[in-house]
Amino acid sequence: MNIQYLTDVHGQRTAVLIPIEEWNTLQERIAFHDKDDFTPEELAEAEVGWQECVAGKGESVEDVMRELLPEDRIIAICGK
Repeated sequence: MNIQYLTDVHGQRTAVLIPIEEWNTLQERIAFHDKDDFTPEELAEAEVGWQECVAGKGESVEDVMRELLPEDRIIAICGK
């Protein structure tokens, strides 16, 4: 996977760039979900995850992909 990070003047990561093919794969994987598909607990967990991400404490793209994608897709995308 060809991941690139943008950093601020202090070297802190502020954004991540992933190849569009990988972005499209992630979008397809989650596009069918509707807010009503999730329990209140799942939505609360997602909000905590988002806040951690904003604070720079989120999971790596690789970890998220491992949670969302089947193993054979991860190998095809990441080569691991």
